[in-house]
Amino acid sequence: MFFKLNYVSIHITTNSASKAIQIYKSTRKTIEQIAIYDTFGNLVKRYETPTNKATKTLIFPTTKTSLYFVKLQSENGTVTKKVLL
Repeated sequence: MFFKLNYVSIHITTNSASKAIQIYKSTRKTIEQIAIYDTFGNLVKRYETPTNKATKTLIFPTTKTSLYFVKLQSENGTVTKKVLL
């Protein structure tokens, strides 16, 4: 899944076997917060440590296979995308 967040190209991939979400970004813009929600809107996990690394891997070993929502917040805005994990 590929999308742009105000001139920042972001690519999200998932690995259902290892229960991992990988976030790749094209620039060093800081992602201030990453939040993962289930289909009912319940918060599964929140990462509030700002990161400007090009790749961020999030692992959820105890989650069940389902549809989740990844909400990314940066200095340029907020975007929410669906992922199957």
